[in-house]
Amino acid sequence: MQIDYPFHFNNLGRTAETTDDNHIQDMIEQVLFTSPGERVNRPNFGSGLMQLVFAP
Repeated sequence: MQIDYPFHFNNLGRTAETTDDNHIQDMIEQVLFTSPGERVNRPNFGSGLMQLVFAP
């Protein structure tokens, strides 16, 4: 069972599931769009990609 990201409920009121391919895509996006220090318990998690978008 792969839980869909972001977390939400399906039309039956249960936790939404996703396919393996979509789950991998969700996890890659999560790493790319999370800034380091954004997560309290994992301060080194993330890539800081959004900071590079507006960098000179």
